[in-house]
Amino acid sequence: MSLLLTIFGEGRDLDPLQMSARAVAVFFSGLVFIRIAGRRSFGQRSPFDYVVAILLGATLSRVIVGASPAIPTVAASFVIVLVHRIVAWACVFSPKLEKADRRGREGSLQRWQVRR
Repeated sequence: MSLLLTIFGEGRDLDPLQMSARAVAVFFSGLVFIRIAGRRSFGQRSPFDYVVAILLGATLSRVIVGASPAIPTVAASFVIVLVHRIVAWACVFSPKLEKADRRGREGSLQRWQVRR
């Protein structure tokens, strides 16, 4: 346990090496979370996908700088990814939810391009 505290530090008083070790750990956990979320989270660019990207970035950055406890913050990030996965799955079976997911991506951009 003391080895982990030496490597990753505790609280807000982190030296550059501890912050770097946290950044590496968060990077790889972020990759795992993105794999769990699926390609859709960064490929479709729907409002749900943007919410996940922003929340993951904001939440995981707090782990790196020591602003929040590491384990609960990573767990919260995992829950965000799971909720996104559930919403994506629900969009497959609910036409209304899928329509809400697509809103803003279709139509307005195409009309703007035609006017030009």
